[in-house]
Parts: sequence; C-alpha cells; structure tokens
Amino acid sequence: MGNTIYRLNEQHFQEHIPGQSKVYVHLPANGGNRIRVDINSDGFRGPELLGDGLKPRLMVYGDSFTVAEYSELEASFPAMLAQGLGNEVEVVNAGVVGLGPDQISLRLRTELQQHSPDFVVLLVFSGNDHGDLIRNKIYQLDAQDHLVLRNARVSEDLAREFSRTGMAGFALGRLVKRASTSVPRRFFNQATEDRESPFGNSEDFYERLIRIAQLEFEAYNSEPTNVTNLFNDGYDADIALKPEAASAKYKRRLMFAVLSEIQRTVQRFNAEILIVSVPAPRDLIPNYDGLNIDVAKWPDYAPNRLADEVCSGLDPSICISLFDLFAARDSSALYFKGGNNHWNDLGQAVAAEYVTPHIAEALNLR
Repeated sequence: MGNTIYRLNEQHFQEHIPGQSKVYVHLPANGGNRIRVDINSDGFRGPELLGDGLKPRLMVYGDSFTVAEYSELEASFPAMLAQGLGNEVEVVNAGVVGLGPDQISLRLRTELQQHSPDFVVLLVFSGNDHGDLIRNKIYQLDAQDHLVLRNARVSEDLAREFSRTGMAGFALGRLVKRASTSVPRRFFNQATEDRESPFGNSEDFYERLIRIAQLEFEAYNSEPTNVTNLFNDGYDADIALKPEAASAKYKRRLMFAVLSEIQRTVQRFNAEILIVSVPAPRDLIPNYDGLNIDVAKWPDYAPNRLADEVCSGLDPSICISLFDLFAARDSSALYFKGGNNHWNDLGQAVAAEYVTPHIAEALNLR
C-alpha cells in the first residue's frame, strides 16, 4: 500500500494511480473509522472491470461524493446503484477527489471510447462545483456562450507540492477551525485582511467566502492558464447569497455550457446520461457546523438555489436535483459533520434508491 493513490495528469490535472491503495481516516467527530480504498488496474475504485458485453455497463463520474473514500465500497453511491439494479448492470465508480465537471468532460472523450458504457451518471456537488470551473480554468465562454478550450496548466508551485506530498499536504476541504472550507493562502489573506481569527462568526465567514469567489474570478480572467488550486474548494457563496454578482452569473452560464457539452459527448458514444445534483449540507441543515446563513443580511438567499441551478436549462429527463428529496427528510442524518461536508452512508443510500428507477427504466430492466 503506497502513501498516495493520486498523480497529476497533463490533460485533466489529477487522476488515480492504477493498482494503488490507501487508508482514509475519519475525523473524530465522525467516528475515527479507517476505510481502505483500492484502485483497480483501470484507475477506478473497486474490482476489475468485467469483459465488454457481459453486462450493461454504467459509469458513475464525479468528485469525492462519487469515489466516497469515507465509506466502505459496498456503501458507496455507485455500489448502492448496482444493488438497486439487482446486480444486472456493471456499475463502475469513476469518481476522483476534487474533479470538476469540466475535467470530467475531458476524461469522457477518451474513456467512453475505451470502456463503452451504456449509461453515464454524473454527480455534481452543488456546494462547490460551479467554483471548480473557475479554479480549473479549462474553459471560457465566447460571445455566444460557446465553450472555448484554454491551454490551462498546473502551476509549478502546485505541481511541486503535489509531487512532494501526493495530495496529503492539501486540506481537501477539511476543517479549518470552525469552517469546512480551505482556500489558497494568497486569497485567504486578501479576503481576511490578515485578521487574527481565520473565519470568526457566521457574518464574517460568508462575507469572506464571497470575497474569495471574487478573487478567484479575477484570477480566472487575469491568469487564464495558470492553475493554482485543484483541491481546496469553498462553498459557492456568490451564487447562493449574491446571485446577481458578475462571478455568479458567469458561473451559471459556464456550468450550463459544460454540462451541455458532456451530454453531447455521451450521446455521440451512443450512451444515455443522467446528471444528479447533490445539495450542500449548508443549504439543508440549520447551523451546520456552527455557521448559519442570516436571511435578513442575505435576502436573496434561497436554500435550493445551488442544487436546482445545476439543472437549469437542461432537459429535466436527464438532470435531477436531490434537494427536495433530502429536504423532506432529517437532512442532518444524511451528512457527516465537523468539517467533512460529504454525504454519509445513509445519504448515499437514499440518493441511490431515488435514482435507481430512472436508470432501470432507461435500460429497460423493469
């Protein structure tokens, strides 16, 4: 077992090392359990792929919500899908920590040809995936809102740190005092004005997240090919709290263009697609990790905006938001806490149960 399962990729920045393994250790607030994560020879979490044509193949793409290092393999969303489909379908966990939809769009161009899936599920974490499109700098929009591919490259400093630590040196969104976010130091210092407390109270926290989003957007425009942040993703407070901000408007347009491109790519390979928007716990759980959103201060805030915005403009038959599903339950039982803002085993099971009939109908299994 090596000390990392990740390596840099020149095209889409980060990927798994085939055949490698690691152990994920939970925060004490979530039990402190240790989870073994095994990567197969194709770079996916889980067992080796079956031979082509033995079963219909479904590939699940996304970031840490998909690969689910914090859950045993059988409790992960992709595995729960397989169980719900009666194991009649080979379900491949194609998630990679920190991967945004734009990076996935590049992966699909080669992996769909290589693995010939019948169906693709794309999980989009609404809490930070809009911001990933800005931090990754892979695409920009032209005057007609068409995607233009940039020549984005990982900065020398980031590549050097990655080579030295194998991702272990990155915060990966873990707890920084009371806040489940982490940002590049230069943006953090600018946004906090070097105050003694890194985040302070809820009011300071959200104001600083908006300022960080503004700084990231400025860097997206002023340093269009220099990628300095792949793993430290903060809540998209600009879209949630100030939806008319320039960065928020652009992020929404860019997300629509990227998801539309993904849909076209999947269809070119004669596969079907379902995009699933996963809500952020901050939008569902009052006082999540001790930080509330004051609706008096942020009158434009709507809890469902981030999750539902993912599907805006897309055909509802290929994109669904889980916000209403999760909001109708005790949402606090569906997520980890204490700085780990991912869905837990129950959250994944609830989502898989809801999504399974959509896939079964498309594959004519029921």
